[in-house]
Amino acid sequence: MNLFGNSKIRLEKSSVIASNLLRSSTSLIAIAVGIWVSQARAETITISTASIVPVSSIVDPTGTINVTQAGSVTTQSGGNHAIQPYMSPGLGAWTVNVDGSVKVLDADNEVYGIWLRAGGTVNVSSTGKVEGSRKGVVIEGGTANVQNDGLISGSRIAVHVLAGGTVENRNTMLGGVVFATSATPGNFVNKGNVSSNGGGFGVIMNGGGSLDNSGTVAFTNIGQGFWSQGNTTFTNSGTYTAKGDSSFSTPIYAVLLQNGNAVANNSGIIEGRDVGLFVSQGTADVTNSGTITATKVHAVALQTTGAASFKQTAGALNGGTHGLSVVTSGDTTVSINGGSVTGGLSSANGIGVRFGGSGKTQMSVANASITGAAAAIQGGTGSFDLSLLQGSIISGDVKLGSGNSSLKLEPGASVEGNIDAEAGTNTLLLTGSGSGSFQGNFLNFASAQVDAAGGKWVLGGDATFVDGMEVVGGSLAVNGNLTGNVTVRTGARLGGTGTVGATTIDTGGVHAPGNSVGTQTVAGNYVNHGALQIEATPEAADQVKVSGTVDIAGATLELLMSPNAASSWSISNGPFIIIDNDNTDAVAGVFGAVNRNLLFLDEKLDYAGGDGNDVTLELVRNDIGFAEVGITPNQRAVAGAIDGAGPGNPLWNAIALQGDAEATRAAFDQLSGEIHASAKTALIDDTRVILDVINERLRAAFFGTGATASLPVMAFGEGGPELAPATTDRFAAWSTAVGSRGRGEADGIATLKRSTGGLVAGVDGLAFEAWRVGAIAGYSHTSFDVKDRASSGDSGSYSLGLYGGTQWNQFGLRAAAIYAWHNIETDRTVAFPGFADSLQAKYGAGTFHVFGEASYRVDTIPAAFEPFANLSHVSLHTDAYSEGGGAGALHAEGQTTQATFTTLGLRASTGFDLSGTRATARGTIGWRHAYGDTIPLSTFVFGGSDAFAIQGVPIARDAAVVEAAIDLNLTDDAVFGVTYSGQLASGGQDHAFGARVGVKFQRMSPKSARRFWAGRTCSKTKT
Repeated sequence: MNLFGNSKIRLEKSSVIASNLLRSSTSLIAIAVGIWVSQARAETITISTASIVPVSSIVDPTGTINVTQAGSVTTQSGGNHAIQPYMSPGLGAWTVNVDGSVKVLDADNEVYGIWLRAGGTVNVSSTGKVEGSRKGVVIEGGTANVQNDGLISGSRIAVHVLAGGTVENRNTMLGGVVFATSATPGNFVNKGNVSSNGGGFGVIMNGGGSLDNSGTVAFTNIGQGFWSQGNTTFTNSGTYTAKGDSSFSTPIYAVLLQNGNAVANNSGIIEGRDVGLFVSQGTADVTNSGTITATKVHAVALQTTGAASFKQTAGALNGGTHGLSVVTSGDTTVSINGGSVTGGLSSANGIGVRFGGSGKTQMSVANASITGAAAAIQGGTGSFDLSLLQGSIISGDVKLGSGNSSLKLEPGASVEGNIDAEAGTNTLLLTGSGSGSFQGNFLNFASAQVDAAGGKWVLGGDATFVDGMEVVGGSLAVNGNLTGNVTVRTGARLGGTGTVGATTIDTGGVHAPGNSVGTQTVAGNYVNHGALQIEATPEAADQVKVSGTVDIAGATLELLMSPNAASSWSISNGPFIIIDNDNTDAVAGVFGAVNRNLLFLDEKLDYAGGDGNDVTLELVRNDIGFAEVGITPNQRAVAGAIDGAGPGNPLWNAIALQGDAEATRAAFDQLSGEIHASAKTALIDDTRVILDVINERLRAAFFGTGATASLPVMAFGEGGPELAPATTDRFAAWSTAVGSRGRGEADGIATLKRSTGGLVAGVDGLAFEAWRVGAIAGYSHTSFDVKDRASSGDSGSYSLGLYGGTQWNQFGLRAAAIYAWHNIETDRTVAFPGFADSLQAKYGAGTFHVFGEASYRVDTIPAAFEPFANLSHVSLHTDAYSEGGGAGALHAEGQTTQATFTTLGLRASTGFDLSGTRATARGTIGWRHAYGDTIPLSTFVFGGSDAFAIQGVPIARDAAVVEAAIDLNLTDDAVFGVTYSGQLASGGQDHAFGARVGVKFQRMSPKSARRFWAGRTCSKTKT
């Protein structure tokens, strides 16, 4: 069959084109080739529902071949390719679209599914298949573009590109992907699945390029899963593996990048049998946030001639021997800021991170772990700067190599092993503002420095610093053995219980031997021109043991007494050796100053104590009384009682150990039990609430000025007018809800806050014609709080009383007597250095209060005015009680507090109509003066102490009294009123609120009653 020009051929149904065609002058017939179209024209061949079974292939210089979904191209013998548009490269690019099947059945020869010899494009749809015997698709002679959404397979290679181009797989490839050496790099994108098909190729880029895998690539028994020469970018967010069984002796690399600038970024999974990711020659820039694993050797290996960089922010490196191996003659930067690196836990040669080569290396670790059996980190022959920052977990030894190295440790970094500087000139820096600790050994360092900026480092192992250790900031505690001189600069601190070399404390530096009370040894001379801080208990004190000379001229001795460790202090404690001078020379100089944190114990120093040249300390009770520290009467009262209890008393021991005057005064305040005395003020002040209620009721009953809105009543008068007005109700029942809030304060006494709520009810009626008498009952609950003394309490109170009053024209007289029973509960906490207690009490109390008032009413047109004078007396008795708790518990006997009050003032009221309801507004202003026990006292004893009196919040001696109220006649027989009353004084104030309901019961005259019932009878008769 010969086709010329822009001819087209369409094969349908069951067409068959055979081979063995002949050659003519205008056409090319290749023996054993099935279909060809000559001359470089644009041709289109569509293979639809037919099946083409040539012996060899289809041939043409350029054009498009479409294999539809129902079509197929199959070769089965003769060693030929299924689709081969042209035999000579460079004459034109074909496009092959495969929706159906292109298949080679000859498995014994080098036969391809599709072979494009002048570049071109192959598109395999999701229904398409290209299956070659050795190779699925081969494109040479020009740029290749392969897009696979179906299947491409070859027993060795799925796609072979000989001149550069792009291959993208979104479904399945069986066999390798190979880009031959070319000036145009290759580009492979995998979003599907690529796996070996029994052949020996993975992904190969002979001229460099890029590989981006977000799918799955899995090769078995091949040397490299991905091998590239030249500048290469490798990106993996999927899974990339290269494995092999024991019969495959060649090393297997999952990824091998050579001879160029290599950039690798992994956020997925890479796994190789021998090596996970290997960069050889050139430069390397590797970033990992996924997992890279090698069963046998390196998870990641960088062996470059140029610079190498490795960064990890998450994920893991797991190597059979090394997690990360870097051997380079260039500069290396390694940053591991997350995840883990593990090297050879089952191998004696296992190293987490290993460096080799002569280049300069910088490495930092933060919030990550590194583990190795032989070493966690191993330096090389070049310089090595290592920073182990917060969150570093190093399991294994750290070895810095043979170059000049530096190590920086931050608090929060953990090293479980030794740190060996090995050879070179090496330095150590301990830094950071927190607390750091290292319990291993520092070996072969030249020098070390602590610059902790207010932090603290604790060394528990052995350390050797040939040129010494310098502490320039923060604190260093040596609990092991430090070989080398130690210098402590201004603002820095040395402590611990281990051994240090010759030690110098500069002015402003501090030496604090011991971690609590303990001994530190100085193997050499000891010079202290700063401060020596000694912690002492009644049994022991810190000590410096010196094998050389001792010079303390001008140093400050700081004594810290430990109240938490002491059960008791005696009049004399010690002597304790604080500097044990093992040398024969005397101590040079004396302390220039002594600072101590105890108010009541003094120091006694001997510079020739012990065996004759030691410094000893004795603590003795001074002559400062506890009460001398107190300022307020309450503080001095408590202090005197405790001081009198003497040594051995727990309170005495605790106070004797106090070192701060303000804290000691606060302790006295907490121990005072001030709330009990202040509670008396609260109960006495509460009496005015119920007295005000009674007073208002009596004035209301007599329609007095300022009284509640009057209610018209039926008078009883034999023979008089039937509805003669009366001045009082015959019988009335009433109730009032009451509430008040108040606070009181005074110099040296903590503020008392209280709140009261309750209900008062009463009944009254006429007596002796001109008098009104009645009885009341009430219940109230009062809560009180003294926040500054960590104290609170409450009282439930029941009241009973009698009251009466009369009105003669303008003159009024009122009186009452009430008794209240109180159930009091208190809870307080005592806590200061060396002492804590929780204390509770329950006890009873009773209040008797009486009052009388005289007033005179003046009526005017706009309002009525009533000047008045009031006298009341209150007697409060509290029962004996003992607090529950520890040594701070108080005991009190029964006590009585009495106070008298006078009040002078003026009341005013006016009536008005409020939307058809009669209303009365009233107000009061007055001056109240108190006499008697205006400063309530409570007398207490501690266990083993004398009695002492404590003042509570005082009762205001002079106070302004104010009141405002409004009453409404709801009906002819019922009234509702609300009231506010306040007491304002310089030392406190009280505010009370009330709501009252009154109901009257009237009595008719006999004549009116007869008329009332007669009318009812008459009405029935008419019916």
